[in-house]
Amino acid sequence: SLARFWRTKVVPGLAWSVLRDSGSVGGGIVVAPLVVPRDASPPVKFLGGLGCGACCGLATQLFHNAALTAGRMAEAGTRPGTLEAMRLCLA
Repeated sequence: SLARFWRTKVVPGLAWSVLRDSGSVGGGIVVAPLVVPRDASPPVKFLGGLGCGACCGLATQLFHNAALTAGRMAEAGTRPGTLEAMRLCLA
């Protein structure tokens, strides 16, 4: 049912997914202007932004892993809390 899908697939990792995506995209937007010169050509600006976004995405990988862990726990029948999934990733 839709309620079961929401409870087991979406809710367990929702907080960590939002944190990861916000940190990754937002980090790329904030860091790229600091790394790429203002007078750079469009391809250099694009590659600089892409590189900064990739680095920020890698930096937020732990949040991604916590979301996946929470999803696996929910599928197994456990109702994990937000911090419980992160504790398991760090253990």
